[in-house]
Amino acid sequence: MRRSLTPFLIVVLVLQLALALVLFMRRDPLAGTRSDTPLVRAESVKGADQIVIESKSAESTRIVLKKKEGTWVLPDAYDAPAASARVSSLLDRLVALKRGLPIATSESALRRFKVVDGDFERRLVLRAGDRLLGDLKDHPDNVMAALDVITETVIRYVAAVAQVGADGIFYASQDASRDVLDEGEHARFSMPYSRRVLESLNGSTLFTMLHLHGENIYFDRKATLPVAAVNALAMAATVGPWEASPAPSGFSSGRSISSTCTCGTSGMVRIG
Repeated sequence: MRRSLTPFLIVVLVLQLALALVLFMRRDPLAGTRSDTPLVRAESVKGADQIVIESKSAESTRIVLKKKEGTWVLPDAYDAPAASARVSSLLDRLVALKRGLPIATSESALRRFKVVDGDFERRLVLRAGDRLLGDLKDHPDNVMAALDVITETVIRYVAAVAQVGADGIFYASQDASRDVLDEGEHARFSMPYSRRVLESLNGSTLFTMLHLHGENIYFDRKATLPVAAVNALAMAATVGPWEASPAPSGFSSGRSISSTCTCGTSGMVRIG
């Protein structure tokens, strides 16, 4: 009788070990933390150059603070200076916060207490603006994998836009400036993905306009993309090949570089 129970007990033991392993792997990371563990890392707080404070109460509010040249300002209020001492005090309080003991850790509990991204009463977000540029150098393969996904999504989007009868596409390039990416980064992380999107429109009747954002742009590179027209804001002002040139020669220079239709402004006036 004892011999017949041995295989059964072995099976029960294996199942118990398997269950213990599953429970260990699924345990919530908060459950094993000490109550005096810092809520956020000090280096993350000190390295932040943007603070967003949001409230979703009856009167929704959003305050943005940004560090420029070592000084905290309010970008939504024409870069009015913020009270630096109060901002520093806020950051010090964040560094001093501890996790405490978790009241609840399940996804349903987080939603019930309104502490998820899409449903909250108040939240504070810290951001570091140079994260992407750092990842280009430290984790290029991960960045390119993400760009592949984004590119395929945009390709499907413009195809859907064409199907519903749109007349054209305004394709804005936020990385066309030498102030954003150097030549190697632009050739590796920008041009191949823009070309894939725009070449997907070959044979389409859509009118495609490429907008080059910023100053000191890579016009000669971008002009090789398959588009009907290239638009650059303030062509006459420090923009790529037109650097420090008056408007007439600026447009003439653009036409000499590319046979693609070029358009833009001949100057800008700052209001406010």
